[in-house]
Amino acid sequence: MKTIFAILGCGWRSEFYMRIARMMPDRFEICGAVSRTKDTRDAIEKEWGIKTYASMDLLLRKHKPDFIVVAVNKDHAHSVIAEISQIGIPLLAETPPANDLQSLITLNKAIHNNKTRIQIAEQYYFQPAHASRITLAQSGIIGTINHVQVSIGHGYHGISLIRKILGISYDNAIISAVKHFVPVIDGTSRNGWPQKEHVVNKEQIVASLEFCDKTALFDFEKDQHRSPVRSSRILIRGERGEICNDTVRYMKEYPWTLTFDITRNNAGENENPQGHYLIGITAGEKYLYVNKFAPACMSDDEIAVASVLEKMAHYVRSDVSFYSLAEASQDCYLAIMIEKAIQEKRQIGTEHQIWAKETIF
Repeated sequence: MKTIFAILGCGWRSEFYMRIARMMPDRFEICGAVSRTKDTRDAIEKEWGIKTYASMDLLLRKHKPDFIVVAVNKDHAHSVIAEISQIGIPLLAETPPANDLQSLITLNKAIHNNKTRIQIAEQYYFQPAHASRITLAQSGIIGTINHVQVSIGHGYHGISLIRKILGISYDNAIISAVKHFVPVIDGTSRNGWPQKEHVVNKEQIVASLEFCDKTALFDFEKDQHRSPVRSSRILIRGERGEICNDTVRYMKEYPWTLTFDITRNNAGENENPQGHYLIGITAGEKYLYVNKFAPACMSDDEIAVASVLEKMAHYVRSDVSFYSLAEASQDCYLAIMIEKAIQEKRQIGTEHQIWAKETIF
């Protein structure tokens, strides 16, 4: 069944959805996009062939999408989401849903009051490599997960991975954090490479989070994920072993320790004539992840966003949540509290917010 959706906002992030719909027209269709700016609407229609409208009201007079993707500037996201939620059509909102704690609280109250069906488009834990590690960690092969170190994705993205890997929901945390500025060769941005090589000072945040009997270390240098001289790192530990990036060490039977690698399997390499795309990710003889969007040639992030769209379509039909506003609010809240710990130069304890209370959700 084809998924038909509309887009509110025509910025950089919206183009992910446009590319995915273009690559897989049998699965996804964009019935229209909304932008207040005529030049932007004209550019979208010319580049993508998508009908555009000056308002969501005008779009909905002609189309009945399964859901609306809200992809607007993060400073205005909470107010736009609250306004559009009154329409009564399910929403898939880009991250973050709000930029500060009060806006998160206000948005959650608004969504609760009008009972809008909403999910948040957090794609990191749907990226093939992360999804594979989470699957392997949840298999019990390294025992009960009690510690994780994440040096992937800024703020709430990194926090979402921490929560998913540790298997926690709205648990309170004790947070300690520091911020440094470190020199590094400037890397790529959304606009590509800088015109010439130069060294810049990038902020690096290192935070420790204690969740009762589980702990996490968050370590991220700004734009690390775009730097050719910086790498992403992840460490997942249980009492019987660990997953360190793509290497797994564990004790299956005392005292014998086994080691194996997590491996990507791609089409189009060497003499393979199938075209270049991810087939799946394996650990030994087992597939941890199978790319259901093959043979479309997609980056890992595009695969993850396509997964979000697919899960949103399933949510609309079956009401099975995959990343709720409450979850997104918790991840944003923890990221906000990390910043507070840095600014106040002290250890911070989190408190349960309204999205974590059963009386609200």
